[in-house]
Amino acid sequence: MPDFHSPDIYRWSAIILAILGTFVWRYMGSYLSTRIKTGSLWLEAINTVTYGMVAGVMMLIVVHPTGIAATSEL
Repeated sequence: MPDFHSPDIYRWSAIILAILGTFVWRYMGSYLSTRIKTGSLWLEAINTVTYGMVAGVMMLIVVHPTGIAATSEL
């Protein structure tokens, strides 16, 4: 009988949930991408949010680096 209090069970369940969550959003994105018109306001809003998130993550990496990036010279 497996030991359900083992940390390995929690790790594997977290990995499986992360994989399922990723694939659900990817599937929804590919499904909805065929239904949204190229020049629509909805697509422009999605692009704006996406570029804003990428810019925010890049600025976070530049302003507050962690790990090996924090020890390297600017």
